[in-house]
Amino acid sequence: MNLGYFYFKGMYKSLDSEDFLDLISGDDRKINRVNEKFKNIAKNFLNELNKEIKIENKKVSLSQYELVEFILSTKEPGFLIGTGYHHEIPRLKEQFINGFEFDYTTGLPKIPGSSIKGAIRDVFPLSDEEIDEKLKKLSKDEKFVVKELNEGSKEETISLLKNLFNKQYSLDDVLALRDKIFNNSDIFLDAEIIDNKNVFKEEFFTPHKSKFENPVPLKFLTIKGGVKFRFRFLLLKNLDVFLSVNERAQLYKQIILLNGLGAKTNLNFGRFEDVKTEGNSN
Repeated sequence: MNLGYFYFKGMYKSLDSEDFLDLISGDDRKINRVNEKFKNIAKNFLNELNKEIKIENKKVSLSQYELVEFILSTKEPGFLIGTGYHHEIPRLKEQFINGFEFDYTTGLPKIPGSSIKGAIRDVFPLSDEEIDEKLKKLSKDEKFVVKELNEGSKEETISLLKNLFNKQYSLDDVLALRDKIFNNSDIFLDAEIIDNKNVFKEEFFTPHKSKFENPVPLKFLTIKGGVKFRFRFLLLKNLDVFLSVNERAQLYKQIILLNGLGAKTNLNFGRFEDVKTEGNSN
């Protein structure tokens, strides 16, 4: 279980739409009802959280993991991460308007392990049961798009595994691999810059909001092409799947090389190329 997700979102999922409407109703009786309900939820949540900590502590032992790393280099036009963080000041010219991801300890740019994990997780398809559950909340047009994308994901993931390891895999194999990897098994560490050179540059994007207005170029801070990142993973040695530690590392690398990371990958930002170095055999 992801304890962060459980804390920030999971505990509130026990409240339904009627509860939230009652909270903003202004009716003290309705508000008190929801608060009483949530008091029990919060109490149970604390017990579950402590129970989960004990379970996770039993599971975690560094001797069960193998540290695997590889180095990839950014490609032009560059790399963006953390653009959603607020940075812009109104009416100030010549500023970089994008946020950026920096490590709190070193102050250097980083790629969070959670972002790497999410990008790799997104490659894997949903099962038929999972997609049916997701479709319940969507419109007719949205349902069609999501189903088509998921079917494409099934084919692409099976094809990727086949091309990498020269074996035939089924959808059941892919789903079992997904569940094993992402059920708190393999650990995705932050990727860090290993170059001691100038890594930043400015890049301009020009959104055309209206054909009747002159577009205004927006200045972004980006990482240049040719900057090396070290990607590191703690991979569970005895994970009961058909891919070994080294094979899983190969898979993760290939997904990053194929799909990229960070923002604006549709504009070819966030693309990487392999760097062959001594001791970097994956």
